[in-house]
Order: sequence, then structure tokens, then C-alpha cells
Amino acid sequence: MKKLFLVAFLMMAMALVGAACASPEEPPEPQTPPPSTPSEPKADVSSIVAGGLLYDKWWKVDSGATEPTQDNPLWASQSSNTRSGSTTWRCKECHGWDYKGIDGAYSSGSHKTGFPGVYDAAMAEDKAHLIEILNGHDNDQHDLSAVLSDQAIENLADFLSEGLIDDSKY
Repeated sequence: MKKLFLVAFLMMAMALVGAACASPEEPPEPQTPPPSTPSEPKADVSSIVAGGLLYDKWWKVDSGATEPTQDNPLWASQSSNTRSGSTTWRCKECHGWDYKGIDGAYSSGSHKTGFPGVYDAAMAEDKAHLIEILNGHDNDQHDLSAVLSDQAIENLADFLSEGLIDDSKY
């Protein structure tokens, strides 16, 4: 038993001496970041953050805005979500907290509306067109200009065009 311990000790000592005497390896070359590394935002970061808050409850963030009491006009085009009042005006209630609407977390359950998400659309649109959409250009029932200030609409467009993340990676 003592011989076995001695042999094991000597082998370990030789391995350590060999490692200490080996020539140092060259450090690895720095790697360039992958092409999917996000670029610096075009919009002011505070505008993107404000837009994210607006996406949740815009009347809590936009000064001068008041909490709506009636249902959003678009709410009548769905029948699966029975919420009413100001909740129907929350962007996240229609388009999902994961930005994927009917294709995301709200594809079923009590929050289901059947409305599309904003993730793919926002990534494909430029900010100017997103502002037009928010002002009802494509659908007059989606006109938020009556309840949001111009700055709030710009902040929301900044968030949609630059602040969304694909949470499916997490």
C-alpha cells in the first residue's frame, strides 16, 4: 500500500514538473463578435425605455393622458378575452408581453385575443411607418393619436423598432 501511494505521488509530482517546464502556449487570437451583435440604437435609449413603459400602461407614463374607461374600439373584433375598460387599451394585452400575440404566450388562455404580435412586424418596419400605424394610417380603429401625445407615439415607435427582444432564447 505504501509503495502504491509512493508511485502515485511520484507520478503526480512528475506531471506537475512537466507542466511547469512546458513552453507557454500562445494566447488565443481575439475573436470578432458574431454578426448578430446588436448595434448601437439609433434612438435615444431613454425614448426606447419610455416606449417600453408605454407598451404596458401608457396612461401611467404619458403626462396628460387619462386612463380610459371604455373598451378599445378594436376589442369588439375579438371574443375570447373578456376583459374590459382600460385593460383593453394595453398594447401588451392585445399583442402579448412577449410581443408575439396569437403566436406567443397569449395563443390560448384568458388573455387570448387572436391579434397578431408586433415582434416580426416591428423588426420589418421603419420607425416612420410604425408611427403611421400608431396614428391609425392602416386601421383607423388603431389610431392612438387621440389618447397619446406625439412624443409618446414616437417613444412607442422607438421601442417597437429598437427595444424588442426575442425572449424565446431565454
